[in-house]
Formats: sequence, C-alpha cells, structure tokens
Amino acid sequence: VFEIHGISHASQHLQNAKVAERQKDAADGLLYQKYEIPPKIDVKYVDTVCPGSAIDLWIRTDTTVMGSEGLGERGKPAEKVGEEAAMFLIKQFESETPIDEHSCDQLLPYMALAGESKIRVARITNHCLTNIWAIEKFLPVKFKINEKERIISCSGI
Repeated sequence: VFEIHGISHASQHLQNAKVAERQKDAADGLLYQKYEIPPKIDVKYVDTVCPGSAIDLWIRTDTTVMGSEGLGERGKPAEKVGEEAAMFLIKQFESETPIDEHSCDQLLPYMALAGESKIRVARITNHCLTNIWAIEKFLPVKFKINEKERIISCSGI
C-alpha cells in the first residue's frame, strides 16, 4: 500500500504559461499509468526574483518515503520536467530498497556515529562514495560496500 504526493511549483512569472500545471500533468500521467493510483500533486506559484520551476515527488509506503525532483530550466519544456521527475521516482521505487539514492549519503554520518550499522540503497552514487571517503578520514570507522546487493555496512575500528 502506498501513496504518491508532490508539489509542482513555479514563479508567478510563469503562471500564464501554466508551467506548474503542465509539470504536474506530465508527472501525474506517467505515475497513474504505471501504478493506477491517482497522485496527489499540489500546484503552487510563488513570488520570485527570477522565473523558474521545479517539481518534487514522493512515494510514501508503510515502511519508507522515497523522493524525486525535476528542475526546470530555460528552453526545457515543463512536460519534460514532470516526466523526468516521475521516471526517476519510478526507478527509485522499483529498486525495492528503503532508501533512495539521494538519502543514502545523508545517512552515512549517522551510521558512522552508530558504529555497527547496515543499509540497502537504490544506487551507490559517487557522492555517496566521496562521503564515505571523508567520514573515514575523520572517524575511526570502516565502510564496506556490496555493489551487487547495494548494501553499505559500517563498523568501528
């Protein structure tokens, strides 16, 4: 059992072009087609200095929350922003892990402080590897990575 939520937001400069709605509709369509669950994506326009847009999506299950985002840029259709965010969310969710690739590196310092710990992640990123390298320079811990199973474990030394 899971729910899909999100916020499609853009600057007020883009409200006439319905950028936030177009991002939402593109993400909504892909996610509904994939899971047959209507996503609950809010649309917001905010006062900004420069025009811009983004969409933030997340899936909430009984055991985890996984997220995704899409960032608008000049010349990039709003529909593409929504589609990219939805496709990334689908990829993270279908990894069948409790931790998305962006949360992984944020958990590593806590793993080091806990001493003995282990997590399974959607993907081991270069950012994650860099964070492991830095943590091992400062704290008396050693991380081990099982690339095939996408498991990161930490132990004190």
